[in-house]
Amino acid sequence: MSASESADRGASNDDVHEYWKQPVCKFVRLSDFAYDIFKNRRLYLSSPMNFNDPFEGKNDLMGFIEYDCLVTCFTGLYKEDGSYADTLFNPLMWAHYADNHRGICIVFDPLIAGLSRVKYSDRRKHSNNYNETMTNKGTLWSYENEQRFITNKSGSEYGRVSYENGNFYLRFFADDIKAVIFGCRTPEDDINRVINHLFQYAMKSESSRRPLRSMALQRTVMHRSEFRLECSDCLVFNKSTTKSDSGRSLWGFQPYPGFSKDEAGSVKDIMKISPLNNPITRPNTPDLMIYPPDYD
Repeated sequence: MSASESADRGASNDDVHEYWKQPVCKFVRLSDFAYDIFKNRRLYLSSPMNFNDPFEGKNDLMGFIEYDCLVTCFTGLYKEDGSYADTLFNPLMWAHYADNHRGICIVFDPLIAGLSRVKYSDRRKHSNNYNETMTNKGTLWSYENEQRFITNKSGSEYGRVSYENGNFYLRFFADDIKAVIFGCRTPEDDINRVINHLFQYAMKSESSRRPLRSMALQRTVMHRSEFRLECSDCLVFNKSTTKSDSGRSLWGFQPYPGFSKDEAGSVKDIMKISPLNNPITRPNTPDLMIYPPDYD
């Protein structure tokens, strides 16, 4: 079954463990770190001490973990049972993590890294398990439907983790980005700046091992009569078959006909525009992922 077929009908119980067929997203405010995502194809890895939940990384049996651990967080677009999680257009996610709807949401291939699903509970876990500690959160946070890439300051993670100027980053391939969604308050100047970065991102990726092939662009707006967000439009960002007079590739946007305004339909549109099962160099399961140092 293809990724798009899985999206059309939702994952069955047999497919629940195949989370790598289900895209994830990241809500970000438009800062230097956000533009660095497109410029250098990497995500900032943060210490749990900088998270908004004071319980993060606190474990009496592993007192060092909050100092040693590095995490970047994603929001799953599907629940563990395979149903839609209603997080892509969740106003709380946009308010808390995307600068009060002025930022963006980036949809990633689920195989951007080996991700661990957060388990929500009313009780804190105290064990010697590194991963278990960092995937244990209170039930009040369950609306985030979070998945995490977790490593430590000494782990190389097959070359995916880089270090520069005191910061750690998770590197990814160009085709790992499947969509960019703008908030309902994202200023036009910021939208144009992001689009300029996307053009540079696409052209720079053409010589890489896994170049960008296509990407969906959407924008959220407030529903006219209900307290919810919806999609106002959907564009396909891809490379033209023609080239400029100088021989350079031409990238552009085309309207995506018949796009869906609701969240479930938007996820399907994203997966159709940027299918998760291409190119052939993409691994099929997390255990096959190898990101060599020369991953470009």
